[in-house]
Amino acid sequence: MTIAMVKGEQSVLVSLGKADVVSGRPVTKETKFLMNSLTKTFLGQLLGVLISESSKNISWDTRVKDILGPDFQLVTSEVTQEVTLRDLLSHRSGLSSGNLAVRSTYPQGWTKADLVKHLHHLPLSVPFRKTFLYSNMGSMLVAYVIEKLGGASWDTLMVDKLLSPLGMSQSRALNNHKELEGTEFAKPYVPVNGNLTACDTQLFDQGPLSAVCLLSSNAEDMVKWIKFNLRSGCLEDGRQLIRRDIWMEMWHHQIDLSPMFLKAVDKSSTNWPVRDISEGYGLFWFLNKYRGFKICWHGGGLYSHYTLAWMIPEKEIGLYISINGYSGDSKPFSIVESLVYYTADLLLGYQPWLDQKSICYYPSYWTNSNKQSSKHKMNEEFMTVSKLEVFLSKKHANPVELVTTGVGHKQEHVSVKPVSEDDKRLSSPSEAQSFPRTLSALPVYSYAGVYFNPLFGNLTFFADITCSCLQSKMNMLSGILHPVRNHTFDVELTESLRFLSKPSKQMPPQAAFKVDFTVDSNGEVSGVDVHSGWSMEVPIHFIRRFR
Repeated sequence: MTIAMVKGEQSVLVSLGKADVVSGRPVTKETKFLMNSLTKTFLGQLLGVLISESSKNISWDTRVKDILGPDFQLVTSEVTQEVTLRDLLSHRSGLSSGNLAVRSTYPQGWTKADLVKHLHHLPLSVPFRKTFLYSNMGSMLVAYVIEKLGGASWDTLMVDKLLSPLGMSQSRALNNHKELEGTEFAKPYVPVNGNLTACDTQLFDQGPLSAVCLLSSNAEDMVKWIKFNLRSGCLEDGRQLIRRDIWMEMWHHQIDLSPMFLKAVDKSSTNWPVRDISEGYGLFWFLNKYRGFKICWHGGGLYSHYTLAWMIPEKEIGLYISINGYSGDSKPFSIVESLVYYTADLLLGYQPWLDQKSICYYPSYWTNSNKQSSKHKMNEEFMTVSKLEVFLSKKHANPVELVTTGVGHKQEHVSVKPVSEDDKRLSSPSEAQSFPRTLSALPVYSYAGVYFNPLFGNLTFFADITCSCLQSKMNMLSGILHPVRNHTFDVELTESLRFLSKPSKQMPPQAAFKVDFTVDSNGEVSGVDVHSGWSMEVPIHFIRRFR
């Protein structure tokens, strides 16, 4: 875990735990973590730089078609003609998320240009400009626009236009998954059937979607970025890198969150001892009000690395926390979120409402759900809070670092196990009891074949005679299908993504998504609808090509 805290001109860096559990290499202030979707905030700021520099009257309200030209096409003529940069950065375009592609990844060689060419195959899940729907595909389109405006790749422009002016020399995009196996990075770990396991780094080869999730940084550099935010886009030497009017639009309300997202980020009910109220979304920033102060924040999570950044402009306070793994019974984003609340209270001068006991049960302690927490998770957060209490109770110069050899007592004895064949395997009959015990409407071989979507590629289903079941394969995405009713199946993930369906030994396997096969008037299976995005999204349709 790495933490960067800023209050005024003072900064504090905290490093906890292991960057490499096998070798014992500790996290330091130089250790790099992936930002995941916090990358989008940097992407928005990079676009802000280009708009500030532009002599072509580019603004947040410039239409995408005016930049990309007449070949640009989305699913409807209205969205094609009218969608603006503001619409994309506020996630109000209505475009589906594209989360399936994040899970499956793309075959080598696919580019953003390939995706943009086929974006008209991406459905609208909600009405244009009416509803907030977080879209990775929409964010990818922002990166493509940036490349057209800047005349270079997004990662080159990110370094030249934003990171270098800020002095963030250790921050850059992840270009190859093998970098995560080097000594610069905190290695990614995931829980598989209760065992801490090294994550398959090939999952981080996101290809054309890398621009929305694969920026990396460390605590030292993130202090510089936090201060840049607290200066509202002004560099240390006083130069305004992003025009102030352009900057303020990023932190200005653009749209209210839809109920599904509101439930996740708004804590305004009477259950919560301190309210954290959603005030909507800006331009690649979430907006909240906590203890009466405006909070501009964004987080991100991709498999093992989870990140959260908070800005409290009124108090000149900024926070950044990132982790590289979690236990099977933990909710990884809850770990970083609870520690941000705790640390923010200390920096604001309040007695934290989360203490060494209640933080172990966050958020279930206030959401009327199961209050039981794993012993490992309690050690993780209890010991982290204990160290922070001692550390932050003292006065330190700028900057300061705390390095420990482990997060908690248990951390010294954590072992990393390779994913065994038993862990990779399909569910046994006893484990599969979490899925409906029913038969599909047709024999499993009737669904087998290759299905195609121009934007997402090939999805293959094949009948496995060893288990009389249907399996799926789409690049890195492998799974077993469990019949639910008629032609509907739950998909339980296997192989590299096994941890998403079976993180804990105590819990039965879980479905990662659902598929509905479509049958024509002749009774032949003709396609499949994949429900892999947010619950409010329409499914992605694949046409059957080969049997």
